[in-house]
This record gives sequence, structure tokens and C-alpha cells, in this order.
Amino acid sequence: MCCLFGMIDHQQRFSAKEKSRLLSVLAAACEVRGTDASGVAYNAGGRLRIYKRPVAAHKLDLRIPYDAKVIMGHTRMTTQGAAKRNCNNHPFRGNLPKKEFALAHNGILYNDHALRRQHALLKTKIETDSYIAVQLIEQKKALDTESLRFMAEQVQGSFTFTILDEKDRLYIIKGSNPLCLYHFPEQGVWFYTSTKEILDKGLAAAGFLHHPHERLTMDDGEILCIAPDGKISRDAFQMQPELYGWYYAPFMQELVGGLVEDVSWDDEKIALICNDEGLLLGLPPNRSIRWKHIDNYTIIHGDFFLCGVDGENYTSLPPKLIEFYAERFRYPEIFLPDGEDGVISLTFLFGM
Repeated sequence: MCCLFGMIDHQQRFSAKEKSRLLSVLAAACEVRGTDASGVAYNAGGRLRIYKRPVAAHKLDLRIPYDAKVIMGHTRMTTQGAAKRNCNNHPFRGNLPKKEFALAHNGILYNDHALRRQHALLKTKIETDSYIAVQLIEQKKALDTESLRFMAEQVQGSFTFTILDEKDRLYIIKGSNPLCLYHFPEQGVWFYTSTKEILDKGLAAAGFLHHPHERLTMDDGEILCIAPDGKISRDAFQMQPELYGWYYAPFMQELVGGLVEDVSWDDEKIALICNDEGLLLGLPPNRSIRWKHIDNYTIIHGDFFLCGVDGENYTSLPPKLIEFYAERFRYPEIFLPDGEDGVISLTFLFGM
């Protein structure tokens, strides 16, 4: 679970200080969906700039220059690729002939390794599943609706992507994951985050929500382009049921109490299925999960279950693994607040 956020100042009415403050408040509101890393991308001084760090958004120290009209941001909850290795964090830089772009992703892709083999794409130092989207666009040697459609119809899993090019065009490729956009016509600005609740909370905290605004709706399978002047255009890609049907499986939703998320596990043949919005919905903390490839841990909120993975299919766990994980999760954990630097970190006790 991560969060996308951003601002399109298409009439350039905001000063550098105003943009920095608005985006800092908005980014902090996005922390409910991830605090492991945060970053932004924008064009300034004639080139594309990406600033990201393995810190929570409120520690990012955003300083947005005046000539940055479109700012695209991301807050991350780690599932694949250690956040301490900054190359794993969003936004990612993509390279095309004589141009660059930045990409951010909310969701999880489960066929990135298969696509890399299928399209003979290079293995990189970036461990995050999201980076396969950058490589697929680079393979087409263009950033347009055709290359975006190609990418969106290749990846399997849950996603919404945001992509910023060097001409300040912002593309939003919406799969099954949410996104909320508001346009403030009197102020000449767009704002967006992954959910309406976060956008309302952030803009209210910034003292901006009271201005008259319109909500732009997007359908799953839609490609939206917001031009530098604020005008929009729409296109579409094919959401194929055979690629996405697992994500909507009713029995999985019933077990976890909502939209499901497939979380990476130590063994690639094991999947942890949990509620994608457990933290956002205020579900109680259940267990802390550590990965071999990640230094820190993630707390799973709400019910979850483990299952086996065979290629692109879910399977039963072998009896030995059922016995192992039954013992691993046998005892409940107690989570205690630790208010270091005013940030709540959680400690836990085993064997209660």
C-alpha cells in the first residue's frame, strides 16, 4: 500500500513557498499509506528533477522551485526492495531517445520477473516490481498513449501509475487502484492523491479545501493526460478479466474484510494476503512482518492469510509450511507506542 499525490499549477499562480507548503502538508497526509520512503519529480531549470529519500514524507524537506508547474509525488510502504537503497524508491527515472520521464506506482505487480524474461529486458539493481513499467515504456522508445497502453496491458496485478514527461504532461494510468483528483478553476490548480479521504484531509489541513472545486472521475482502464495548461484528454486500455480476476476474488475479500493486497514474502513461493487499506481503515495491528531482504519491518493491520504460489496461481501451503507458520504466528503481539521525535514507531512483544 503506497500513496500517489501531486499538484498541477497550470496558471502558475503559486509562489515557490506556497507550493512547498501545500505539497508538504499533502504529502504528510499520505503517510497513512506508507512512511518507508517518499519522493517527488518535477521539471525545473530546463530539466527533469527527482528528489527522493528513505524517510517519511514529513521529513522530506520539500523545496519546490517557482518554475515547477507540475509536481508528482509518492509515499511508500515497502513490499519489495529495501527502502534504504534509494534506487528502489519512487519516482523512478526513465530514459528515451533525447528525453526522460518519471514514473510512480501504487499497487503491486506479480509478473515483473516473467515480463523481464519474455521481453529480454535487462536485470537492474532496482529490486522493486514497479520498475518493470519503466522498462516496458523504454522498450517502445516513446512516451505516448500507445506505449502506455502497451505497458498497462502487459503488467498483471493492482496498479495506478502516474508519469511526468519533460514537457510537463502528466499521465495517469488507472487500473484497479483508487485515485482522486480535484480541480480548483478559480485558483488554476489540480491536486490529487490516491484516495478522497487523504485528499480532503490534506487540503483541509493546508487551509485550501474550502475553495470551490470539481472532482474528476476516472474509470478503471483509463489513461488520462493533463496538459501543462490544465486541459485534459482521455484514452483507454484493455482491462482483461483473466489478468485481474484474482484481485477481485470474493472469497479473498471476505477473508481480509476488503480489497486485497498480495505482499512479498521471504520465499517467492509464498504469498501473504491482507487488506490493502487496513491501516487507512483503522483496523487493529495484527502481526509484524520482517523480510530477509529488508532491514525494517511492516505491521499488518487486520486479518491476513498465507498461501502458496505456483507461477501466476495461488495454491495450498505444503503441510510442513502450515506447521511452521502456525507456530510462527501462534502468539499474539502487543504493539506499544514510542513517541521518538513526535513520530509513532511501534515496538512488539512475542510470546504473550
